[in-house]
This record gives sequence, structure tokens and C-alpha cells, in this order.
Amino acid sequence: MGGREAPLILASGSPRRKALLEALGYPLRLAPPEVEEDLDLPPRELAQALARRKGERVEGQWVLAADTVVDLEGEALGKPRDREENRLFLRRLSGRAHLVHTAIYLRTPLDLVEEVHTASVLLPPAKRGGDRLVCGKRRGAGQGGGLRRPGPGHGPHREGGGRLLHRGGPSRLPGLRPPVGKGVPPVREVALRRAIFLLLLLLGLGLSALTRPMAPRLALTLSPLTAPLPALGFRLGQNLKASWSALLNRQDLYAENQALKEKLALLEGENRRLALEVARLERALAVRKTQAPGLIAVAPVIGEDLSGLYRRLLLGMGERDGLRVGMPVTAPQGLVGLIVEVEERRALVRTLVDPESLIGVRPEKGLGRGIARGAPPDRLLAEFPPSVKVAPGDLLVTGAPLGLFPDGIPVGRVERVERALGGLKLRAWVRPLVDLSLLEEVMVLRPL
Repeated sequence: MGGREAPLILASGSPRRKALLEALGYPLRLAPPEVEEDLDLPPRELAQALARRKGERVEGQWVLAADTVVDLEGEALGKPRDREENRLFLRRLSGRAHLVHTAIYLRTPLDLVEEVHTASVLLPPAKRGGDRLVCGKRRGAGQGGGLRRPGPGHGPHREGGGRLLHRGGPSRLPGLRPPVGKGVPPVREVALRRAIFLLLLLLGLGLSALTRPMAPRLALTLSPLTAPLPALGFRLGQNLKASWSALLNRQDLYAENQALKEKLALLEGENRRLALEVARLERALAVRKTQAPGLIAVAPVIGEDLSGLYRRLLLGMGERDGLRVGMPVTAPQGLVGLIVEVEERRALVRTLVDPESLIGVRPEKGLGRGIARGAPPDRLLAEFPPSVKVAPGDLLVTGAPLGLFPDGIPVGRVERVERALGGLKLRAWVRPLVDLSLLEEVMVLRPL
């Protein structure tokens, strides 16, 4: 604020704030305003609102206002009405932590500054009968400050801004100085401590002088008793060293055991993978031996059409793996279907229960051939001439009428047989041997 012509107007009647600012070399003019302090606000907002009210009530270019509010667990302690309320406030604050909010309001020709500073305060517990209480009394609105000790021969001194009673002892409230107490003065305490130290020193010297003639005899008496102690200490040290080494070795063994467990887990995982691969190869070999020698690939099933209109499977291999349209697809249990579309990395299989599927079939142990069509969701409908002998429980295998599949691949078992078209045809309802929903991989054969 250097270089300004107008003085700083202090919107407060507090002599302490006036003295602090004058000590800093600021020319001051006091203008304490009259404001209403009974506002229903939280303590922090109350301090800010009171400081703002005081500053706004005073006219001038450079105006400084301040207010301080004591906050006890969210309750703002206002100025007490009498000494009894002062004592009540002190008893509530004694031995408890509380907050002190100090708000400032500074208005200049170029700026307006409003700040609130909060300090955490803990008053020591009050002792009955051993402390002298000093009453503080507010002299006017906005007069901050604290309590100070009374002079000799005078009663309690009242200074502006004091809201509480304060007892002797060091104060943690900003601006508060402890009054005279009735405890032991610091000089007496220091003298008492020094006297106790000298007494203990003299007692030690006296005991040393009395026991000096007994030292040689005492040494001869205690020597046989203390002789085993060095050996015992050495053995104890060796045992501790051995125990420490055993503990380190145990830690090494634990780390090695953990490493072996991890290696074993890796080997078990590899073993499971190899077992699955062996099982897959065994299934492929079984298909090669029992169904057809022309095995092209073992392909994973990566998708299925469950719409109900078509029953088709999506394979995870395609043209780059040698798959082509028209290749039969089987499983160890029996026939699956026929590849109808091929992409670079995928292939689409029309299963035997698809409504567009046509398969030449024959009884495994009988003569005659027929045509089986897909009957979604999970059946086939086979038609035979009336001369073919077909009964429930018979196994149907692929035959040669359509020439799409190798001969002899199992298709399904007959569930029921009925005559159609006035006895000119036999219709057989067939359950496939392959459960399409459980397939994980299939075998692709060379087309005929």
C-alpha cells in the first residue's frame, strides 16, 4: 500500500489491531461501525459475513475489517451476556479441541480481498480451585483481541473481543496470554530439580566409598560364579548362528519349493494339452480306419446356427487349409454333414438335419436303399420302398444313391416306421448318432 495518499481505515475499535498495524508503519484512522451480529449462519460463514458487513458500512478508498468466531463442533459461541455465561463457555471449551475462524475484508481502489483463516485450538483441562479466571468482555462490534493478565492491585482486566473465560497456563488461542496462576513458578522448579540431582550424586559417592574396601574379597568370591558365563555366552552365540543359518536355508528351500511347484504346474498344463492332442489324433485315426481313408483335416467348430430354420455349423478352417465345397464332414460317432461354402479361413457345413440335406441311406444289416431328408430341429425323415425291411432300433448308414458320402458311415437309429401313400412307401423317423450341440471338432474327408 506504499505510495497511496489516503490513510488505511480500520473498521474496528480493537486497540490491539490498531497497535499491530501502526507497528508496521501504516497511517490509520479508526472507524468502528455498528452492525447486527446475531446471524443464523455456520461459524466460518458467520465470521466472513460479519467482516464483510463491517467493511461495507465504512466509506473510504482503503478499508480493513476483521472478525473472529469460536467454533465448537459447528456451534458459534457468541459474546457472553455475563460472567456466569463466561464460566459456562470455559467449562465447555476446557480440554476440548475447537476451531477459531478469523475473517478479513480489505477494500482498495483496485481490488477487494476476502479471506478466512482457521486455526485448531486445544485448551488444557480446567482444575477447580487452583486457577484464576479472567473475564473478557466485548466493548463494541468488530473489536477483536484477547485476554491479558491483570496488573498488580487491580481486578480482572477486560479487553475488547474476549468471549471466553481463560485459566492460567499456556494458551493456544491466538492473541490470548495466560493470567497469573497459583502453580509453582519456573525458577522454583529448576532449583528443586538441581537439589534432587545433587542429593543423588552425593548418595552415589557415599556408597562407592563404603564398598571400596570390600572390592577384592567380593571379586574373589564372585570369580568362580562368573567364570562359566563367557563359555555360556560363546555357546549361546554359536547356537544363534546355527539357528540363523538354518532359517536362511529354510528360506532357500521354500523359494526352491515354490519354483518347483510353478514348474510342475507348467508341466501339468503341457501334459493336459498333449493328452487332448493325443485324443484328437486318436479320433482322427478312428475315422480314417472306420469311415474313409481320405481324411483331409481335423477342424474346430467355432459357431452354430440355432435359428430353427437351418442347422449349420461354422468351422475354423477354410480354403487356405485345403477345404473345398462338397467335402463330407464326420465325427467319431457318425455323419455330420457336407461343406457348402468356403472362405479363406472359415467353412460352412450343412448338417444332416438341415431341411435342405439329402443323404442316401441303407439299413446296416439289411438290403435296400432310401433317401433321408433333414427334419429340424434334430431328426431325419427317411423314405424306403415297401420291400425294404426297416424296424425301430435299426442302424442306418450311408449308401450310394446320391453319391455324396463314402459308403458305410453311421447316420442314426430308427425310432418309428409308418407306411405312406397307401402303402407305396415306408417312412422312418431317425435320430442322428451325432449330437451337434456338443461338437468341438470334426473330420473333413476327401470328396468322392
